[in-house]
Amino acid sequence: MKYFIFSFVLFYCHCTFAQRYELGLNIGTSNYFGDLSPRLAVKNTREAIGIFAKKNISKYWSFRLNYTHARIAAADSSFKYNKLRNLSFVNNVNEFSGIFEFNYQPYALGILANKSTFYVLFGAAFLLHNPTASYQDLTLNLRELKTEGQSVPYSKFAIAVPMGIGYKWDVSTTFILSVELGFRWAFTDYLDDVSTTYPDLNGKLPIVAHMSDRSVEKNDFPLSTIKKQRGDANPFDWYTISAVHFAYRFKPSSCYHF
Repeated sequence: MKYFIFSFVLFYCHCTFAQRYELGLNIGTSNYFGDLSPRLAVKNTREAIGIFAKKNISKYWSFRLNYTHARIAAADSSFKYNKLRNLSFVNNVNEFSGIFEFNYQPYALGILANKSTFYVLFGAAFLLHNPTASYQDLTLNLRELKTEGQSVPYSKFAIAVPMGIGYKWDVSTTFILSVELGFRWAFTDYLDDVSTTYPDLNGKLPIVAHMSDRSVEKNDFPLSTIKKQRGDANPFDWYTISAVHFAYRFKPSSCYHF
């Protein structure tokens, strides 16, 4: 009898432990809004892809570690009231994040009634980013040009707060599919290289002066000579990641989906 009880406990713990962990891949799209895009615009949509490892802490809570590569981009030419400023950027954001998921319904292997649930997500993220722009068939590193007259380049590292909603369901006892819409509030105003005012362009290298004020491509009078404002330094930049997640739940062959 003692041997039977001991074997049952080992079996249960083995199954429970295995059911807690998932590995997965997410594929989707990214978007941005900030100084060059005051609202989400479909034409700014780019690709995003990532991998994650998840631990199901309980029937309501999960925690996952993610790496996501998301491309964000925007151009003043997309909005009538910004066309004269004529700035643009592309930024390949590498995001490393830790995210909690809270399920609206109890959700775990062995709960027959709930094979799917909505969930909310929140967490913290660490970003590595570097905005660039194209000029005469060249791709220029805007951060190194110091386009707003910085004494030193702004940091390529930043912190962000992920938040969003999702829906997940068991395709089988080992495969989980979910769709997710996530917003990232970035604690930097330089994802797009635009934040404050035009610098004094006198004495600057021609390429620096041109990339700082590209209105000369649209108008005979550069904006930097008639106004100071280049961007809005008050709000931080945002980006979104909308993705489909494919996850594999580790589960030994001796465990069953009750």
